[in-house]
Amino acid sequence: MRTLIAVLLAASLTGRADMLALTNHDRVEHDRSRLALDAQLSHYAKQHSRDMAERGRLFHTPDLIAVLEGRDWSLAGENVGVGPSSRAIEAGFMREKGHRKNLLRREWDYAATGVIHRDGLVWVTVIFWAVAA
Repeated sequence: MRTLIAVLLAASLTGRADMLALTNHDRVEHDRSRLALDAQLSHYAKQHSRDMAERGRLFHTPDLIAVLEGRDWSLAGENVGVGPSSRAIEAGFMREKGHRKNLLRREWDYAATGVIHRDGLVWVTVIFWAVAA
């Protein structure tokens, strides 16, 4: 199993599913459950990444509560990043204490990922959320 994961990580990882695979790989490596992809919310995450790329700066969703409207959620969070690749951004998330804590939080059930390539950079938004107990 570890060899398969290494092969997958060695490939060029770029899109939404790839970012989720990187996230879930780190979660499994740290004894956390895999997150299911929220495809609908991923459309928002992609637009958010596009907005960051167009402005040339990172910023968080101003009203995450409104974005999660209609979902039965109890807890939510967001990681945003920019770098040369999805893999580099994920590695950065794991190195930085706040992003790492957010990514490895046990309560999460779902993730939405948005990835945009612009001018040699990758812009990423990952939204995490937990179903209400």
